[in-house]
Amino acid sequence: MPSDRRRNPRPSPLVAMPPCVPCDLARSFFFSFSCVSLMDKLDGSAYIMIVSDLDKTMVDHDDPEDLSLLRFDALWEAEFSQDSLLVYSTGRSPTRYKDLREEKPLITPDIAITSVGTVIAYGEDMPDNDQCPHKVSFFVDKEGADKVMGPLKHNLEKRGLDVKIIFSGGEALDVLPKGAGKGEALLYLLNKFNSQGKAPNNILVCGDSGNDTELFNVPSVHGVVVSNAHKELVQWYEENAKDNPKIIHATERCAAGIIQAIGHFKLGPNVPARDLGFPYPKEDAVYPADVVVKFYVLYEKWRRGDLRYCCRTNLLLNMKPGTAEGFELIHIHKTWLEEQSAGSEHMAIIL
Repeated sequence: MPSDRRRNPRPSPLVAMPPCVPCDLARSFFFSFSCVSLMDKLDGSAYIMIVSDLDKTMVDHDDPEDLSLLRFDALWEAEFSQDSLLVYSTGRSPTRYKDLREEKPLITPDIAITSVGTVIAYGEDMPDNDQCPHKVSFFVDKEGADKVMGPLKHNLEKRGLDVKIIFSGGEALDVLPKGAGKGEALLYLLNKFNSQGKAPNNILVCGDSGNDTELFNVPSVHGVVVSNAHKELVQWYEENAKDNPKIIHATERCAAGIIQAIGHFKLGPNVPARDLGFPYPKEDAVYPADVVVKFYVLYEKWRRGDLRYCCRTNLLLNMKPGTAEGFELIHIHKTWLEEQSAGSEHMAIIL
């Protein structure tokens, strides 16, 4: 990782986006995507672009406290949010994607790909629908899917419909245009960035089920199959990617597997503030985003009663919209309480 990467964070102005509009219909590739201002978000290429499925990849529904997701959130905000791109790529419809964001502590992504790659939106901008004209979905078990996939594809092709049929998650059967899907959506985005001379320096794709297979087939990406992946993706990995050094089958579940992959491929720091012991080790340089993340993690631990040490910390922030974080950090004053540490510690930063 370049030593000056975090010393010169990119500016990230908030730009109002127009409503989602169809584009590239001529390619039989059906997307809704607001792309003009996204191209201007980075001064140059993203350091890393993480493209992750949501259910059972980024989000662990068996983790009621969302600990692995919160660990990823802390790592992303402190280490990557200023010069990188976060992309969610989910089979959920826009409506069901919004429902998940209400339920789980998901960071707002730079880009959201929904409906198995048939809808793309930027930031908070998302159409409000459950089904869309370019994806039809059914719930069916694996035995039923095995019976119907071949005849269904044959009958649709007889009627002049060029489609792909994807079974994933042990229950979801999706019918898409041949030119759509998660892999095609990612290729579309990469072509947009390439046309602006802003191709990401690194790409990490992350998945757990059959509809994520296409992501791993995009050239030059690093990939992680999380440890809790469904059988159809594990089987694909064993047959197609086991000997590919750029794709790993993680030993960790969900978001913890993504963090593991960041470390495995040496794509950047992979120790979230939530994993650090307290007091935090001193660093040669201080970065506002890192300080704020550590402060909130510390506050959360204090409220849970997990801290052996206790201190009162005052942060003086000055709003400054022109900076990457939206503020400048002026002063930190830590006063240790109940004889946990002698005296008080001062640190002043002018940015």
